[in-house]
Amino acid sequence: MVKRTALVSVSNKEEVVTVCKKLDQAGWNILSTGGTYKLLLDAQVSVTKISDVTCFPEILDGRVKTLHPKIHGGILARDTTAHKEELTKHSIGLIDLVICNLYPFAETVKSGNVKWEKAIEEIDIGGVTLLRAAAKNFERVSVWCDVNDYERVEDLIQDKVTLKDRFEWAQKVFKHTSNYDTEIFKYLSGITVDQRDDSGSLKGGEIGSFNESKDTKTENELLLDSNNAVDKAFEFTENISISLTKPFRLRYGENPHQSACYYRYENSDFWNHRVLSGKELSYNNILDMNAALDVVSEFSIPAVSVIKHLTPCGIAASEDITEALDLALKSDPISSFGSIIAVNRPVSLSFVNMLNNLFLEALVLPSIEQDALEYLKQKKKNCRIIEYEPIQSPKFSNLCMRSVLGGFLVQTLDRSCNTSKDWTIVTKAKPDPELLTDMEFSWKCVKHVKSNAIVLTQKNATVGIGCGQPNRLNSVQLAIQQAGAKVTGSICSSDAFFPFSDCVELLAKNGIRAIIQPGGSIRDQQSIDCADQYGIVMAFTGERHFKH
Repeated sequence: MVKRTALVSVSNKEEVVTVCKKLDQAGWNILSTGGTYKLLLDAQVSVTKISDVTCFPEILDGRVKTLHPKIHGGILARDTTAHKEELTKHSIGLIDLVICNLYPFAETVKSGNVKWEKAIEEIDIGGVTLLRAAAKNFERVSVWCDVNDYERVEDLIQDKVTLKDRFEWAQKVFKHTSNYDTEIFKYLSGITVDQRDDSGSLKGGEIGSFNESKDTKTENELLLDSNNAVDKAFEFTENISISLTKPFRLRYGENPHQSACYYRYENSDFWNHRVLSGKELSYNNILDMNAALDVVSEFSIPAVSVIKHLTPCGIAASEDITEALDLALKSDPISSFGSIIAVNRPVSLSFVNMLNNLFLEALVLPSIEQDALEYLKQKKKNCRIIEYEPIQSPKFSNLCMRSVLGGFLVQTLDRSCNTSKDWTIVTKAKPDPELLTDMEFSWKCVKHVKSNAIVLTQKNATVGIGCGQPNRLNSVQLAIQQAGAKVTGSICSSDAFFPFSDCVELLAKNGIRAIIQPGGSIRDQQSIDCADQYGIVMAFTGERHFKH
């Protein structure tokens, strides 16, 4: 009986000794390279070095090990008379199993501060070639790129592996190598060949990195600089390759008759989360959670966002996260029923006690004290308690992609939000520093509200929100109606300019104290004159925040 042969060359060496011992005990030949060979040899597994088969040493610091006809001929040969004759002529033995996983390129460049010289050595060449060769010849060869497949070793030894099994492993390989190439492309798209440091080394993957900055800028200013750098550096190439994986399937989409799944970026911790309690997540839950997290990530101080149907019901910030929750809920107590709440600070029992009388779909938080979690598990069994990790997004997560007929629209995310130092005060009335601070809060809120967006705030909390209307005047009316008595002395922010002065006049007649808007209308002067007539402050930001 001809002994079968396995070629083993792995970067991730988890469980490889166990599987190779079983193959060895079953009488298989095992070929291996470099570190894998030494590991197996030390574990007393009978193993042959690849160079003893090829009669050619590993060269170029290990860059070339398996790229040889005696290896790839043994993998690619088909079960035909012609191929068998060629194998005999050139003394090439068949290889029946390839166990291989690739250099950890994505993990290496994930930090965003990796020099090209290090990154390039993590681009696997021989491993990809081995995998693709074995997957191409799946009719004869088994190939494992996933440690989880090692559990089939007994089936392989006992000839219980089917053509269908090998086909599925081949599919997995091509998905794996495709994702691997996508990660390399993503890294390369973030550098240029003329980016060099003081030593002349090529730099890469440093777009948007600000962790080592020695500036005295605030956390928010540094984040803004980082995201602006990404926007300016990103080039919309002819092709965009994005690799996605499916962590879980959803029960249905926006409605029960629609199918849905959640996909995430390959090798990314973007949207990493743990469901601590409650029902499984739905399609709409994830949309609302994303919107809620977007809002609270806007603030460096403790903040709370209440989201319903992708629309903020309340946004508030305070040095005390429990007080912020109280203010956010008071913004629109009716709409907060059945909402999703996100916070950017740890949650305690006093915080969750405030949710007693509120039906809540989900609570999204960075951490929660154990007694608070146990209380929620008992009192709100269906409420989803989601613990999220700090987001270290890959470059492509700074893109917003929306499906349209025949393709996708792609844009960089709206990470910008300028501050009062960038604004122009266009009215006779001028704000004091305290009012400017309150206006900045309002401006941060409006960018997260659907257009046409009008947000009314008092101090660091929303009191009225009008959005999603085909004209701005309707949004103003809705915001005033929601604010009620709180409209007096409030601040209004508008995501885009006022096309007419009617909105300004309505706001002024209801006691608005200040208005923030981008400006840019051909009738700007009419709005300025109206504001002057009522003695209110108006700032032009020069920055629009449409959210369609």
